[in-house]
Parts: sequence; C-alpha cells; structure tokens
Amino acid sequence: MDNNNEIIIVKRKEEPPYKTLAFINPRVEHPENFMILSLDSFEFELLPGMDKKDTNKANSTLQILELNQRDVLLKTRQSAADYYYDSMERLIRIIAANSLEELKYVLRPHDGLFDFTLSLDKLKSDIKESYKKHISRYQHPSVWYAIKLIGSKTDSKWKALFEKIPEALNW
Repeated sequence: MDNNNEIIIVKRKEEPPYKTLAFINPRVEHPENFMILSLDSFEFELLPGMDKKDTNKANSTLQILELNQRDVLLKTRQSAADYYYDSMERLIRIIAANSLEELKYVLRPHDGLFDFTLSLDKLKSDIKESYKKHISRYQHPSVWYAIKLIGSKTDSKWKALFEKIPEALNW
C-alpha cells in the first residue's frame, strides 16, 4: 500500500516501495479483527468501522485468496458447521446418558477408544474433554468462532446447545 492507503502493484522479485502490507498475515494478525463469517452465506464479511488501510487489507485478502468465491470453501464451511452442530448435540446426549449401555449406544464407532471400566461420570468427563479437543482443532476454525460469537446468541438451536454446555463458548 502507498502512503494514501491505496493498493499498488509490485512486479515479482521486487521489494514493495512501502512496508505496509496489503494482505492479512495470519501469523501476526488475527483475521477476526478484520472480518467475520456469515452463518447464512458462509462468506466472510468485513467488520464495520475499520479504517481505509484495514478495509483495503481485508478486501485484498478476500479477493486474492478468493475466500468468498470458491464453491468448495463455502461447502466445506457449511459442512464444518454441520459437524460442529452434530458433535455438540451428540455430546449433550453423552452427558445425559444414565448408563454405560446408553453411553455406548450414543458414541459413534470412530469416537475413539475409551476405558469403559471407569465410572460413568469419569468416562463422560474424558469423552467431553476429547470432544473439546477435537472441536477446538477441527477444520475451519472461523466457522466455530462465528458460531460461538453470533450463532450462540441469534439462533435458537445453537442457543439451546450452548445453554446445556456453556463452557463450549470458551473452546
């Protein structure tokens, strides 16, 4: 970007004349400080109130990476949201289980190997910790972030899930 916060074109193998980058660097900047994912369209939207430099930086990041244009990204973000919902819903059923048999029935075959010799409460705690770890590391963390920030307050189904597992807002 130049001194007027306008994007300039730089040829390959040339250093930019200005040190202000026209791209969000996720290693040193948090993308959620520039944009949020819409849970209706699964496209990123710019946060309101940003200055021209940050608006240009966010726009160029979205355009160059085609984050809102590639159908595969939109579909996988929606799939991630479905995964998060299904996982939270299943975890609620796990927590509500009254017996080991009921718990085993709710678990999926690939949910991991758990020690069924443990007490029901300890087993539920271990499973909950496993779900927490997996959800917090699952693909498309921007989807989980938007769900916690927006979906948990605006969507009745998400709201109901987070009322039963409020600590998930911190995962």
